[in-house]
Amino acid sequence: MVGVMERAGILRHSQSLLARHPLWNGVDSERVLALTAPVRIWMAERGKLVVAPEDLAGRLQLVLSGRLQAYRFAPDGRRVVVEIIPAGSFDGELSLCGERGHYSEATVTSVLASVSRFELERLAQAEPRIALNLTGLLTRRLERREKQIEAMTLRHPLQRLASHLLTLAHAIGRAKGEVLQLPSRLTHQALADMLGLRRETVTVCLGQLAEQGAILFEGRQILVLEPKLAEVAAPHPRGPAMVALCRSAQP
Repeated sequence: MVGVMERAGILRHSQSLLARHPLWNGVDSERVLALTAPVRIWMAERGKLVVAPEDLAGRLQLVLSGRLQAYRFAPDGRRVVVEIIPAGSFDGELSLCGERGHYSEATVTSVLASVSRFELERLAQAEPRIALNLTGLLTRRLERREKQIEAMTLRHPLQRLASHLLTLAHAIGRAKGEVLQLPSRLTHQALADMLGLRRETVTVCLGQLAEQGAILFEGRQILVLEPKLAEVAAPHPRGPAMVALCRSAQP
């Protein structure tokens, strides 16, 4: 739970967070502050619902800090995570991406800027660069979604998990020396929900990846060693040891 003083401090700096969002790349910072003065900035604590299928207002939620998790419910009631949305991206108004009917919630305390369809049109007319930036953000988001779909088509759960960890490391990882550090809130269950696997399968596969030197554990965090993990994630693993490892991970 975020305290009142901490919340006030975060929101005090929210305008500078807003000005640094990639949607405004190439636009003068003073111009950004003037254009975005009417934009509502708000804080979503961990677990707060940000987007729901019944939302009809057509608002774009810019993620200024923190992280969101987008998910759907399968026919059997299981929650299926479809995307992790990092700071610098957005959610809502997914008709732009040809997609509706999902939920998203904050996985950590997050600062968001809520932009209506009318405001977005006004901003794009005032600064055409904004429309180009939005197209770039959409493209990167669709590329991440394609990589997740590709990962789910891999036959072996170990390869599926390795491929998805690489995608997450590039999207939300933090460089730490020669490794990429994933957030501590990324649980075994969350990974299972993203990949359509059982949590127990994910736990076993993570152990196998650690034994192969493709990942390390530091407390509750996963550290990714990119070259080794990419070798495991390859559609056609090389070397008898890697082939045997993938075979041992079959469901």
